[in-house]
Amino acid sequence: MQLNEIKICLESDNPQKRMSAITALRHYDADVAVPLLANRLDDPELIVRSFVVMGLGHKRTPEAFDLLVKILSHERDANVRGEAANSLSRYGKESLPYLMQAFDANPNWLVQVSILAVVAELDCPNEVYDLCDKSLDSSDAIVQCMGIEYLGFLEGSIRHADALDLLLVWAESENWMIRRQVALSLAAFEDSYAQKTILRLRQDPDHRVVAATLEKLI
Repeated sequence: MQLNEIKICLESDNPQKRMSAITALRHYDADVAVPLLANRLDDPELIVRSFVVMGLGHKRTPEAFDLLVKILSHERDANVRGEAANSLSRYGKESLPYLMQAFDANPNWLVQVSILAVVAELDCPNEVYDLCDKSLDSSDAIVQCMGIEYLGFLEGSIRHADALDLLLVWAESENWMIRRQVALSLAAFEDSYAQKTILRLRQDPDHRVVAATLEKLI
């Protein structure tokens, strides 16, 4: 798609044409694409704003970075904020302070889960542990389970012992979903306490927890 056609489509009343134009910008340099993407930050269509955010993640410039930070703070829809976290993480560890701050500022489960997932990919065990610890304070079981899942990723890291300690504490949870995820995460640890806890959970009254303790054996 030629640049003039892209500009026309970006102003179209048809959201499909706007999305097509945003997709076509991937073939253009950042100095051309980023200003055009920025013009659609307030698009009335959720899906169009999501496409804009994805585009900014691929056109890595200081301007695009600043726009993503702004979106993560001010975007009204949690889906777009979650996508912004994903795009911002493409900038590497430079994005960490903003992602950590956004986790605290966004109680929405989707945003928090999105941030935890991308931070876990940035090879930063201290920050991952901190987010997992905060996740366990959430009132949302999905966020808690994600925090427990990513504690398992810390096996062998500098936060190995801290992660294991938290998992052992949460093995006593009254929520079967939490106990199930603990069993899955503990499978990554060869420590004796981890193995003993897995054996105990194998006697859990909920069959779904028991099944989780057996997954590694299959």
